[in-house]
Amino acid sequence: MKSASSWLLMSMALIFVLTSCSKDAGGVGPSDAPAFAIHLLRDSTITISGVLGRNVGSLALDTLPWLSAQDIEFYDFSSHCIYLKGENSRLFPALNKGLFPASWWAKPFVVVANGDPRYLGMFSSAASSLGRPVPCIEDLVMYPNDVIHISSWHSLLDASGDARNDEWTRQSLETGDLYHAGGLVRLDLMRLVQNGDTATIAYTFTITNNDVDPLYLPDPDLMGDSLFNYFNNGPVIYGSLPGRGYATDHSGSVAPVPYSSWTPEWFVRLPSGASVQREVVVPGYPHIPQGSYTAAFLYNGPVNIGRAQRTKTDGRYWIGPTTSTVYQFRVL
Repeated sequence: MKSASSWLLMSMALIFVLTSCSKDAGGVGPSDAPAFAIHLLRDSTITISGVLGRNVGSLALDTLPWLSAQDIEFYDFSSHCIYLKGENSRLFPALNKGLFPASWWAKPFVVVANGDPRYLGMFSSAASSLGRPVPCIEDLVMYPNDVIHISSWHSLLDASGDARNDEWTRQSLETGDLYHAGGLVRLDLMRLVQNGDTATIAYTFTITNNDVDPLYLPDPDLMGDSLFNYFNNGPVIYGSLPGRGYATDHSGSVAPVPYSSWTPEWFVRLPSGASVQREVVVPGYPHIPQGSYTAAFLYNGPVNIGRAQRTKTDGRYWIGPTTSTVYQFRVL
């Protein structure tokens, strides 16, 4: 005869097995949550000003996601471009030439990874004068119709302050087979070519393809510095005084004609893991006095590259932007 303790152990084991089978058959648990989703708030009348500063986990979200992992082909974590299986316009009730309706200005959203609310964002329009205190999804006028870009107005000098770089979100995308690493840009060197009434900067950077795919990336050697500066603006230089920064007046940039055009001849193909180093000269800075400085820049290129042109048999065209690493230097 089995002891009472033996029967108890067998009963507990049976309950464990049945519970496990029930979950595998479709029960809800943390492991069943989608790798990535964007939810709107349950109360659609709330704007971003009504939730700023609140714990994102305390916000009441719509039960169904506005954007789910099932809608996504992949997420490029270097640019925070979300590549969709379908068109982005289906996510919005009404668009006017790609512009959001006024009812979407300052509408909050929450990025959720594996069922865990990670950070707060908002929808924003060029027609709105409201600030952008959190990451934004902006009007659908620049990017292809199968791409949504989450942008951020964080400081170029503080990557850790960019909510989009949340590590839990990155890991969730990776485990959900949605993650692409994209490109990594390292700012290697800054030097003053001349520093009179105005200054000219030469900067050297290295772009590395961290993605599993071969990538076609904007190349200043192929575009020419003036055209590259049109898309990239050059480094922003920050002094020791808070809020003091130096930027180019863009006098050294030349727009493509027509302005929305691009050509494959501007891009270098980098296999996975490969790097190239480039130097770019940028005029149009104000005089930069002696002192210690830090600098960073947004690496970018044409973004209106549709799916048919973007995807090639030997790689894909990368769409930006992405932030460079920070470089420190002194002006003597």
